[in-house]
Amino acid sequence: MEQKTNNENNAGKDTAHIDKIIQANREYKSRLFSYIFGREETKDRTLSLYNSLNGTNYTNPDDITITTIEDVIYMGMKNDLSYIVSGRASLYSAININEHQSSDNPNMPLREFMYAAKLYDKYLKMKKKNPYSSTIIPLPIPKLVVLYNGKTDVPDESIMRLSDAFREEIRQNLIMRQQSDDTNSEGAVAEINEEEVETILKKASPDIEVTVRMVNINYGHSKEILTACESLNEYSWLVDQIRINVDAGMDLEEGVNKALDDMPDEYELKEQLLAHRAEVIGMWINEYNEEETMQMFKEEGRQEGENLLATLINKLISLGRNEDIPKVTTDPVFRDSLYVQFGLKKTM
Repeated sequence: MEQKTNNENNAGKDTAHIDKIIQANREYKSRLFSYIFGREETKDRTLSLYNSLNGTNYTNPDDITITTIEDVIYMGMKNDLSYIVSGRASLYSAININEHQSSDNPNMPLREFMYAAKLYDKYLKMKKKNPYSSTIIPLPIPKLVVLYNGKTDVPDESIMRLSDAFREEIRQNLIMRQQSDDTNSEGAVAEINEEEVETILKKASPDIEVTVRMVNINYGHSKEILTACESLNEYSWLVDQIRINVDAGMDLEEGVNKALDDMPDEYELKEQLLAHRAEVIGMWINEYNEEETMQMFKEEGRQEGENLLATLINKLISLGRNEDIPKVTTDPVFRDSLYVQFGLKKTM
């Protein structure tokens, strides 16, 4: 009983802490990344970022039009940078969405698809174009990139696709079909055949696909890109040093201060960041609060998952299905099918 009371008290404290952080983040706050790359006065850096991500060498910052939608925020902070590189610089214009993320999020294709739709609507209004016109409207080409600097080890580059969400819908529906099949006994849950999933998806022929390129901008990764954009490399170094300082036991403000002081003198960002030290510290503390909050949400989800798995294993033991226990710990599709079958978790 004492252990249960302690757990409840800890859970209450965690919840109160999360509420406090969310409340603190309700007012609009800018990220350090947006501050460095996403303002009219920093378009030279924006262009350098574009060049590094696309292997181009454009030189005129006036070819950049910042199009970030100010009221689109995440966890209380502006989380993105969007801009158009004018057709004057090439044979086509490009509408770029560069989302900065410190947490791994498999739903980025959906988020950027929704954001892109708002941007194209903004673009049409800016150009005074009518989508009901009888003539085709020339549109800039979309370029969707997530710039990731979280702590999870991810490849330097990877591609996320909206169609992965369509596949998951098919998998979940196959699980539901299995559970509703009268001939499928409680002891014979079939595996989900990925070839069947692909066949169904191909036959369905979805009319929308969105691909998002994720680039790992942690210091020491994606060296070609970071080398091509000095400001991005310097930002990456700063983030890495702040984390090193905090991991060494410094409080957050002290860790940011030391990282700023330790920046090499030749770094172009140093003078500006030192001149606005208090603002930079505030922005980073806001970002840290977001990371902390997201980690708490993940920990709560992990604990919930562990409890759910324990319940499932106890159910299998009671049914004498001990041979299925190793499989439920390693096969998420099989595990989910049993959650649904035993009424432990509903499909989406």
